[in-house]
Amino acid sequence: MIIDLENNQISILRKNTKRPVLLIDTKIPDSTTFRIPHGFGKIHTNLIILNMTSRKFVAVLNKKIETGKVMNALAHMTVGLTNSYPDQDMGVINYKDKDGGAHMASKFPYIILRADNSNKIRTLRNSLIEKRIPFASFTSAMTVGSWEEQVAASESTPEAELEYYGICMLGERSDLDELTKKFSLWI
Repeated sequence: MIIDLENNQISILRKNTKRPVLLIDTKIPDSTTFRIPHGFGKIHTNLIILNMTSRKFVAVLNKKIETGKVMNALAHMTVGLTNSYPDQDMGVINYKDKDGGAHMASKFPYIILRADNSNKIRTLRNSLIEKRIPFASFTSAMTVGSWEEQVAASESTPEAELEYYGICMLGERSDLDELTKKFSLWI
């Protein structure tokens, strides 16, 4: 069996004959799993191959910020990220229900992690800038008054004095795994 996750390709060969016989050669669907049909020799019918997309979203949230406020920041950052990079494939698809109702969401995984403090998020932000990985961040300056006042507060505050509520990013799984491996899951 050959599974090429980079190209979402799966090939299953039967090799216990004089010549290998190709049983399945197909693209893995964009759904989360691909089930191997019953009756393929010694392959068990309960074998499930995960479609491991190569891209994902990750958010890192400051654990010191009240939950309601940090969830608000997460929503704002996600909107900011998806709107700031129109040339990026955000993986948005319609999970249409049987009645034709639209349910728009990204097919990419979205992992939520937590940081011990604002400085850890600042360090991550600098790494994302260096590696040119798309991101959006949210700071304490974005929580005061109207949006006009928030912009003014942001413009008058040096970056080193900003308190980060969170940061979200979209990138290759391997790049983001390396950058975020020291953070814990948000629980």
